[in-house]
Amino acid sequence: MFKRTLLATIACLFVLSLGAASYHKDKVSAVTASDWKAGRIIDDVIFTDKNALNVDQIQAFLNSKVGTGSYGRIAGQCDVNGVATSEYGGGTRAQYGASRGNPAPFTCLKDYYEVPKINPGPGVPASNYGGVAIPAGARSAAQLIWDAAQRYNINPKVLLVTIQKESAGPLTTDDWPFRSQYTYAMGAHCPDSGPGGSANCDPDYAGFSIQISESAALLRWYLDNMSQPWWSYKKPGNNSILYNPNTGCGSSNVNIETMATAALYTYTPYQPNQPALDNMYGLGDGCSAYGNRNFWRIYNDWFGSTTAINGNIQLSTGLVLTSPSTTPSVNDVLSASYEIKNTSSFDDYVGGVGVCARMNGQNYDFGFTDHQYIPANGKVTVTFQKRIDVAGTLFIFACSYHPMLGWASTYYPYDPTGNLSRQTTIQVQDSPLVTSGVSLSPANPAIGQEVTATTTLRNTSVNAINIGSLVIAGRDPSGQNTDFGIVNDVNIPAGGTYSYSQKRTFAKTGNYSFFIANWNGVWTRDYPHSLNASIIRQLSVAMLDNPLVSAGITLSPTTPVINQPVTATMTIRNVSATPVNIGSMVIAARGPSGQNTDFAIVNDVIIPANGTYTYSKSQTFTAAGNYTLFIANWNGVWSKDYPKSLDSTVLRQLNLTL
Repeated sequence: MFKRTLLATIACLFVLSLGAASYHKDKVSAVTASDWKAGRIIDDVIFTDKNALNVDQIQAFLNSKVGTGSYGRIAGQCDVNGVATSEYGGGTRAQYGASRGNPAPFTCLKDYYEVPKINPGPGVPASNYGGVAIPAGARSAAQLIWDAAQRYNINPKVLLVTIQKESAGPLTTDDWPFRSQYTYAMGAHCPDSGPGGSANCDPDYAGFSIQISESAALLRWYLDNMSQPWWSYKKPGNNSILYNPNTGCGSSNVNIETMATAALYTYTPYQPNQPALDNMYGLGDGCSAYGNRNFWRIYNDWFGSTTAINGNIQLSTGLVLTSPSTTPSVNDVLSASYEIKNTSSFDDYVGGVGVCARMNGQNYDFGFTDHQYIPANGKVTVTFQKRIDVAGTLFIFACSYHPMLGWASTYYPYDPTGNLSRQTTIQVQDSPLVTSGVSLSPANPAIGQEVTATTTLRNTSVNAINIGSLVIAGRDPSGQNTDFGIVNDVNIPAGGTYSYSQKRTFAKTGNYSFFIANWNGVWTRDYPHSLNASIIRQLSVAMLDNPLVSAGITLSPTTPVINQPVTATMTIRNVSATPVNIGSMVIAARGPSGQNTDFAIVNDVIIPANGTYTYSKSQTFTAAGNYTLFIANWNGVWSKDYPKSLDSTVLRQLNLTL
């Protein structure tokens, strides 16, 4: 048997799979010569399904197979102590083993542990064979098989079948195996160059663990390199395949249809002749070879069909997402594509194919094409675009529907390489975003004062966007509408900003509420969304009266004495766009006995638009005692409260002791 040395390190990439049951029939039954197809022993997608079995399933399989061979005693049980009668004479199995240098106890494959042999070299690694304790660092046979399958993207069922067809015993079903049966269990690096075409095994590859890993590595190497121009071994297409190592037995042309079949013929370069096929479970004639026949027969018997439904429909390139930026935004156009090939020599039906997606867990598909056909040896590119209108987590995947396979996204069209992407997840950022929230100028406005309201939006997309109408809406103390101006057809350029800025005045004092609002078919307070939580989308403002006392009572000198002239001042500010007449103003005073000692009254006080008025009058106090000074206004009635104060720091009344 030809076993080529691995020449390159194989990088095994993760690929999703639902297991072989998803794409081929698992009907297990005896096969006949009429079922055999020399050019299609096994399909690529089945051969490379590394997730067909997990470790526990491999272990359960090994448990079930021990004792089911030709000389098995009790299915599932290992004759550890060799108590059964030897099939080869010489008493019990224990006695026969001792006479051959392999005394009991025996260790069956289901119970076997070995320290992995990582690199080629002399010697056989430590194991628990013969009832010894499991060595430190040892791994079970099931684990070693699974490890190799995962590393090289080879179906663990393929490795189990290869053990059965290559090992003495065979090891998989033997319930009293000798230690030597583990040494070259896979026939890896055992070319048929020994006497009489016998296996000539390389001792550097002795040991169950390295046999498993090297077998998987070789198969992967064949698959990865048979398309290279220097490849001189078996590959898809017409090949001359011998019937036997004895070239005198002849050969015939075989049109190899799958890479996996070519890999098997490279590993074991012979095909069964008609006598071997006619006696499928026995021997043929002197020119018969059985390796590939046995592989196909055992796989079918154990695991079902080696051919997949539409096995020739395969991915040739994985899913590629094209985005205008590394961080796409709402309103960006995303494009997703992948390529499918038909590896057969006839036109074939793929089914429906598309690019499906989920945005924040909800359906958000890009597009789908029903009833796709691919010509013989042809390729088809599946491409769909979508303008994104929602922010969040976008999951995109290649999807398909076939009448016999149903909806499929993780395994069909098939990927024999195991390294082509079928899906991707990206974050789509919102756009446009409010980058500066509601702002009023002045921040503490008064009635009659012109107020400017602003907010700023930023478009993070590479495309311009029209958000409809934008307004900073307002509600007065009675809940009445006091909006700033509505701006219609707000268009924000790609990567640009838009600043809303509108003015108005208010006529009523009290608490007002202002908020960002948008109309784009419906009114909403939530769109556009905020850049972050610190953005002020709603603002409550106490609308002040007008005019306002901006500077309260001051005296000069600040601590006058009897008969000294005293000047009293205060300042009133008008924030409106028109002059205002507030009537008469005075800084009133009451003496020690409550008598009126006011400063002079000023009548018809007119404060200019956006201007101020400063009251400043002098007088002399002639009596000692406590005086109370306060701001007073006459405008049809005397009031101590009008005009109101700009804020709580304004001094409207003071006590003076002379």
